[in-house]
Amino acid sequence: DNKITVFSKTGKLKYEFEFKGIISDIRLFGGHIYCMSDTEIYLLGSDGTVLRTATCGFGGVALTVTGTNTVCVITDNKIEKIKLEEEAAK
Repeated sequence: DNKITVFSKTGKLKYEFEFKGIISDIRLFGGHIYCMSDTEIYLLGSDGTVLRTATCGFGGVALTVTGTNTVCVITDNKIEKIKLEEEAAK
């Protein structure tokens, strides 16, 4: 279990929530959190709600956000562009 905490530029707490799973890499972009966990990419809202997801290949070491709902996953030998799909209603 992990706690994700986001602060403002002035150091004030904006929001925090629990994330169950491994965090391989994490980025803040456009008010959302992009989180890589093993072979899954999650787009999280400020309350931890999963808004979008995508599967990435094995061996991802880093991610970079290239635009709204789009990331590049970096492995030891390639860079893969991935579009996150809207999370199905449950």
